[in-house]
Amino acid sequence: MLAFFLDITVFVKALFLGLAIAVPVGPIALLCVRYTLNHNLRAGMAAGFGAACADAIYATLAGFGVVLIFDLLKDNSTLLKLVGGGFLLFLGLKDLIQHHAPKEPKEPEVNKMPNSIFSIFGSTFLLTLTNPMTIVLFLWVFSTLGAVDTSAHETWSIILGIFLGSLLWWFLLTSVVGYTKKKIPDYVLKILNYASGLILVALGIGSILSILL
Repeated sequence: MLAFFLDITVFVKALFLGLAIAVPVGPIALLCVRYTLNHNLRAGMAAGFGAACADAIYATLAGFGVVLIFDLLKDNSTLLKLVGGGFLLFLGLKDLIQHHAPKEPKEPEVNKMPNSIFSIFGSTFLLTLTNPMTIVLFLWVFSTLGAVDTSAHETWSIILGIFLGSLLWWFLLTSVVGYTKKKIPDYVLKILNYASGLILVALGIGSILSILL
């Protein structure tokens, strides 16, 4: 039944490519790890799902050759870099301030999550969308799979494969982090939180400075 809707061979290739695209460590992976460590597996998965949805949108644009939107993103790449860098800078500084500020004693709350699932989803979704070069990557993916100017049947197979491959990686990453979180001492978690905040700040500054280069 699945073969009726999808080209299975193309779908499997796209699945592995989507997995490979998501694996490299970057700000999205850092946010997924941070949300999982500070909150729970559900928060980390929400972050990963946001990134996977943004990847699916860019894959759709690349697959159906939406040149107008691609040109628009390319023309506004400087603004998108500024927005993305500023957002990373904000998240990093916020993280550093929150963990540096003294905390009042209170009753423990299991899996407390001050951020809503939708805000966590939105943060990684928008951050991924602010990288216009992502669509260039997916144009390369379609070329690699020999799916340029091909049928909608194969195009949707690639889009779904990329989405599920990306989602699979975020599920594996957050699951591993969630499992090991229970074995990590509190002082190590504190160091990791500071480190993640500093890295986010550095990535944000780097993105903004790249505009001047």
